Amino acid sequence: MDRLLNLKSQQTLSNSSSNPWQQSISQLLTDLKSTAGGLDAARVKELRRKFADNSNPHLDPPSSLQILLRQFTNPLIITLIGISAISLLVGEHVNGAIILGMVIINAVIGWVQETKAEKSLQRLKKYVSFLTKVKRDHKLTRVNSTELVPGDIVYLNVGDIVPADIRLLEANNLTLDESVLTGESAPVAKEVHADAFQGHSMKHPIPQHVRHGVFMGTSITSGSAMGVVVSIAKDTFLGKSISKTDLRETDTQFQRSLKSFSSTLLKVVTVLVVFILIVNIVLGRGVVTSFLFAITVALGITPEVLPVIITIAVSAAAMKLSRKHLIVRRMTAIEDLGNVDVLCCDKTGTITEGKLNLIKGIEIDGDDNKQILKYALICNAYNPETKGQLFENPIDETIWKEHGTGMFKDEIADYKILDYVDFNFNSKEMTVLVDNDPHQNEIVLKGAVEEVLSHCNFVQHKDTHQKLTGSALAQTQNKVAELEGKGYRVIAVAALVTNDTKIPKRLSNDFVLKGLLLFQDPPRLKLDHTFAALQKLQVELKIITGDSPAVTAEICRQAGLAISQGKVILGDELAKLPKKQFAKTVMEHNVFARVTPIQKLEIIKALKEEKRVVGFIGDGINDVGALTEADVGISVQSATDVAKDSADIILLKRNLELLIDGIVEGRRTFSNTMKFIVNTMSSSYGNVVTIALSSLFLPFIPLLPVQVIMVDSLSDLQLLTISTDNVDKELLEKPQKCDMKFFIRFMIFFGLISVIFDLALIAILLAVHDSPEMFHTMWFLESVLSEIVATFAIRTRRFSFRSLPSFPLILTSILAVVFTFIIIHINLGKEWFEFDNIGTQNLLLIIGIVLIYFVILEVAKAVFYKFLSGEKK
Repeated sequence: MDRLLNLKSQQTLSNSSSNPWQQSISQLLTDLKSTAGGLDAARVKELRRKFADNSNPHLDPPSSLQILLRQFTNPLIITLIGISAISLLVGEHVNGAIILGMVIINAVIGWVQETKAEKSLQRLKKYVSFLTKVKRDHKLTRVNSTELVPGDIVYLNVGDIVPADIRLLEANNLTLDESVLTGESAPVAKEVHADAFQGHSMKHPIPQHVRHGVFMGTSITSGSAMGVVVSIAKDTFLGKSISKTDLRETDTQFQRSLKSFSSTLLKVVTVLVVFILIVNIVLGRGVVTSFLFAITVALGITPEVLPVIITIAVSAAAMKLSRKHLIVRRMTAIEDLGNVDVLCCDKTGTITEGKLNLIKGIEIDGDDNKQILKYALICNAYNPETKGQLFENPIDETIWKEHGTGMFKDEIADYKILDYVDFNFNSKEMTVLVDNDPHQNEIVLKGAVEEVLSHCNFVQHKDTHQKLTGSALAQTQNKVAELEGKGYRVIAVAALVTNDTKIPKRLSNDFVLKGLLLFQDPPRLKLDHTFAALQKLQVELKIITGDSPAVTAEICRQAGLAISQGKVILGDELAKLPKKQFAKTVMEHNVFARVTPIQKLEIIKALKEEKRVVGFIGDGINDVGALTEADVGISVQSATDVAKDSADIILLKRNLELLIDGIVEGRRTFSNTMKFIVNTMSSSYGNVVTIALSSLFLPFIPLLPVQVIMVDSLSDLQLLTISTDNVDKELLEKPQKCDMKFFIRFMIFFGLISVIFDLALIAILLAVHDSPEMFHTMWFLESVLSEIVATFAIRTRRFSFRSLPSFPLILTSILAVVFTFIIIHINLGKEWFEFDNIGTQNLLLIIGIVLIYFVILEVAKAVFYKFLSGEKK
């Protein structure tokens, strides 16, 4: 930082004293009342009182009023309001008022449930923290990104999401992904230099033109940086462009299935509406009355409370899972988690402990050599000389914690770091240039064995250097293979004496291989239980790692994970395969090693193309593509910012077993949502088809619009608690999917049964009663009761009395029945809904028909699932 401050005279690009992109560094720090050592505690406290939390403006939760108003943007609610308005205009004041009242009740229910769900989501978000490294009072610390204030000195590394708009003070090989702001996916290089504006005006800067600044919401793809915060929250570029930036989430597989279902339902509804409208107009029942009746009947089959049902279900599931250390960031991912049938992950932290242990440093002949540790401490992100500016990774953390304060503490303090190239996932190495001698410098290189060896022509043996050719190279490669076969992770360390004062862009091939560092990440205990649980849930586990095949195979062996066909597939092998063979290989094998980030993404895509529902666990910047592509992206609390931001679900503990609870809860949520849909597709569909057919021969409208809406509302009242229902064990043991062919078969089969019973009732009513009021009353009662009993029959594939429903579902069902009987007997119901006195004999007739209907459904259910469902046995 000090050397940058010395460049302040070169940084003055204009005479502006207020634009942070035009000011000199010294003037900017003065205006922000900040220093090279960061803000002091008093200044931070003052600014925290002055500014709101530094939250991403796009992620601010909706207000209670916004949620309420959102209820009235539902097309179904708008239609009901329109029907109410037409009714009032044509003089049907009672019907219009009743419908409007139902609209308000539905809106209030939706508002209450969505508000509760939003509060739950906000509570869950607090579990997942995004920390930023800052310097305050001359000390490095980490704070929650929401606590940043203008003037904070911030350090950024690979994988960080930029937490504010920041003017760069230092940048080392820095590139960013600015697609969230610009739509351009190519990495953008950033520098600190005099021509940062590249000739563009900085009066109204945009990210593409600001080379010496980074912006909230973008992410670091390589390098590192230090800078000063100039804008936070709504004052950032992201905040000011909130109306222009599109951050909509992509649909989950479950949402796509629901859209397909809605599309099919719309076609059915359209045909029915047109049919009913034409028939009733032809029969001389009036255009307005016929129109209102047709639209109302259409609403009767439309699952208008489905969004509320889903909201209740997923929010309850999310809160339940949070108590088991699994945080849901995107609620709609819960159902997809339940439907996952293949889970892809790295071995680290899933089948291993995720805790690296440094065993020792050795020469290529296997002899111990502690001097190798000294070089590993010099070329280390935790070395105080780096001032916290390097990418802090688990390997460097392990080396420093175990040896940073040991025998080399004083010796490495004499090494002054002149330059560095941060670790990145492409080169798989890290480089530092140090000075510990008045006459010469030294470049230290640490990283993946094959990458480091590519720069080495010599190897150290004791105190001598040997040419790394022929037998020496073979000895090195054989030793590495032997060690990896024992499960060690091997890192190479090399050095080169030089007169350079900067690390050259192209490294020499004359490095001396100092030796190897051996790490172990032991497999977790009792994984056999986890593997057995996943197998029982019919979830296939696939290991996808960048590690060597030998290490991967040994860890799998120790963990008890069988390798398909006894073969670990290499990334190089995948790269040579044509598309069809690639997909076949991915489907048939379960362990992949030396895989690149792009290949991880390709594996996920191939599995999805094979109609698999894919979950992916990742924690690094190299996992972002796969996390985004997977049906369910899963990360951990300790992951990089971009990995957590790309994930749908966060594990607060690195434990694969946590996902088992998540999968089961996802399946429970999905099953209960499906119960609502199939109930709507059978009973409601049957009632509506019956109304359409009966319009052909009845001398009056089968049911009044207000009565149809009341039937729909009472059915919805019962189903509001369907998300709490118990789910049969056999449904929790296998993945499920939204199958449109299944829905259509179900709708036709059970809808036909409903139609037959309804038409039988109509025949009885026409033979016994000629009063429209009595006809409406008895059909209304039968419609409500038949939908309620159908729910209990359809909710399980078992015989109903062998599968107990939840208490809330029983309670709302009782309430719906009680309210039905009350409304047909009180004077208000007779006046507003035009009901008639039903009498004991008629009541017993309806109850008898409904009970017979229930018994028939039980038999039909067994027949359907055995012969007609189309499901694989």
